[in-house]
Amino acid sequence: MSAKLQSLVPSKREPRPGWVDMSNVYGASGSILGSCMGLVYAQFFDKVTQLGLIPVDYVNNTIIASAYETAKRTADGDNSIKIYAITGSTRHPVELGKVFKIVSTDVRKIMSPAAVFYGFALQTTNATIFWIYSWLLHLIPAYVLDAVCFAIGKERRFVKLYKKMYKLQVVLSYFACFQWRFIDDNTAKLFDSLSEADKAIFEFDVKKIDWEEYVLIWYLGLRKYVIKDGLQGTAKGVRNQEIFKYLLCIIGPLYIYSLYKLLYSSLLVLCYTVRYVLSIKLF
Repeated sequence: MSAKLQSLVPSKREPRPGWVDMSNVYGASGSILGSCMGLVYAQFFDKVTQLGLIPVDYVNNTIIASAYETAKRTADGDNSIKIYAITGSTRHPVELGKVFKIVSTDVRKIMSPAAVFYGFALQTTNATIFWIYSWLLHLIPAYVLDAVCFAIGKERRFVKLYKKMYKLQVVLSYFACFQWRFIDDNTAKLFDSLSEADKAIFEFDVKKIDWEEYVLIWYLGLRKYVIKDGLQGTAKGVRNQEIFKYLLCIIGPLYIYSLYKLLYSSLLVLCYTVRYVLSIKLF
């Protein structure tokens, strides 16, 4: 027996809805968490990519059921090896664009008060545009924050953090920008072979997942087990988002104007320098 899973996400039901280990906050969970916390704005994925998200409890239940089925077959003299693909990309896929749409609408109604700024995301499938987004939205502000930290004697960590995040998104873009299909016929047959009682206990039928409901469970799990805000202060979190939204409308244009002036001044200095150098050579 061999089990292969695609993209692991927090539990749907067991041991608790939304349960997630701290080691699993990268990938899709990290993208959602960073966006909702107002920390990650540049996203490198294709909206139509149907990622095979699979809750961790579905993985556990599949392994238990497949181990039992393998033991029965072995006892009957069947020593063949079956591969059980644990994925939602074939029978019940969800597009990444839909996931982030749910995040931008329904999840915004249950935002954590721990968010540091307005949560939004600029998505692209182009590596060059993603690099530009990362510099404008992540690295330049990170250098400013690190300069402030240096001035007040604090540890400089923001540039290092965002560079690491950039490299991670580039690596994951190979999976987030292309379609992947895994044949899970053995897994579907395995679930159908269970008794009704076992189906209720060992749930792993991906066709029964309501993705709109699950994304809410997913985010609440991130709040409870990663942010650890105790699921308290939701009303404050929603109010904060409204305040951050207005601040963004003020800070955004000022930031763009400052970058424009800096770039314009730099180009002027460069032009005058070139003209001065050329005039010396001509003389």
